[in-house]
Amino acid sequence: MLFNNSIEFVQVFLALCTIGAIPVLLKPEYRKLELEEIFSNSRPSAIVAAKRFINSLRPVIRNQTVITSEGGTLALEGGSGQTCCATDLPAETASLIYTYRGYGYPLAAMVPHSQFYFGAKAFQELTQGLPGQRLLVVLPMSHIFTLVGCVLVPLLNKLTTVISNTLNPIRIFKYIEQFEIDRIIAVPELYFLFLRFLDSSTQIGSLKVLVSGGSLLRASEFEVVRSKFHAELLHGYGLTEFAPVSGHILGKARAGTVGPACRPVDLRIDEGEIQIRSPHLFSGYYRREKETKEAFKDGWFRTGDIGKFDGDHLVFLREQKKTCKVNGSLVDLEEVRRAILRDTEIPDALVQYDNDAVIAHIAVSSRLGLKEKIRSLVPFLQPLIADNKIPRKFGIL
Repeated sequence: MLFNNSIEFVQVFLALCTIGAIPVLLKPEYRKLELEEIFSNSRPSAIVAAKRFINSLRPVIRNQTVITSEGGTLALEGGSGQTCCATDLPAETASLIYTYRGYGYPLAAMVPHSQFYFGAKAFQELTQGLPGQRLLVVLPMSHIFTLVGCVLVPLLNKLTTVISNTLNPIRIFKYIEQFEIDRIIAVPELYFLFLRFLDSSTQIGSLKVLVSGGSLLRASEFEVVRSKFHAELLHGYGLTEFAPVSGHILGKARAGTVGPACRPVDLRIDEGEIQIRSPHLFSGYYRREKETKEAFKDGWFRTGDIGKFDGDHLVFLREQKKTCKVNGSLVDLEEVRRAILRDTEIPDALVQYDNDAVIAHIAVSSRLGLKEKIRSLVPFLQPLIADNKIPRKFGIL
């Protein structure tokens, strides 16, 4: 399924779960390389998508049943009409949600129904939302952080959700004023963006709670965000494989940490790596036995993140796996390299993350026309991978 933030996303997701289908969540920013891998791995029998996204899916559509949505109306657009059942999925699987661990291709986490329920329950225990309070949704609902915190939690606890399809700070501030928003859930990078436009004329006095996650938030940054917004800031840590793992409890936030472990999650640090265990953890990566085996050690899930404990609070330090966060979104550096190597004139490439940017060094057989080649790489990559994955700088190996 492929939708932007909308009531339709919620309706379709819940409807598919209700009838026993397994929603495969696609992100609007995905391009050809990502979609090819996902469709090859998940082998969907049907596609349900907003009509505006169908053209981007056409290169990977084969004989699937295609249902489009426009203006709240569903329409059958084509396909064989045949249905199939994925018998290799565990019975408790609720959804396939794709993530990255540095292999160069996305992995489908098999998320059980119990993770959604207990994840939402843990999120509510941390943030303590009240019936009638208004929550502004700014992050994509296809991300598990938003799906749990902005879709399931409000539905289970009678909060009112206001859906935004813009990240424009001025419009966000107007929504907060117009709808008397009580709380926002976002990544640190968005709060930093909003701060750049915040001034004495901004009317956001209704805002009481900021929930943050998805990226590193240093203690000094925590204090700046909290003081500038005059709101309580709760920072936490989670993964596609289980969310949330840990988080600040309302009224007990501690700058520089991502809070104590949520229930029911066990945490440990093994050779610097954060590892987690829970009866509601994802059951593995779909049709990726090798990657699933490598992700576990003695029954503990290896997050690939480095951290430590500060009392009963977890401190996130950095990522160890070959991924990075760009504007709060996960980027697999090996996938970027694979996209660059689709250019037949580039025999090798090195992709790194440095100073908050993805950079790439390419090997070339001849330096003739080198500047033109580098200039041509961005338009070459744009149809292949999401914009936030495209390197901002290029060099020569």
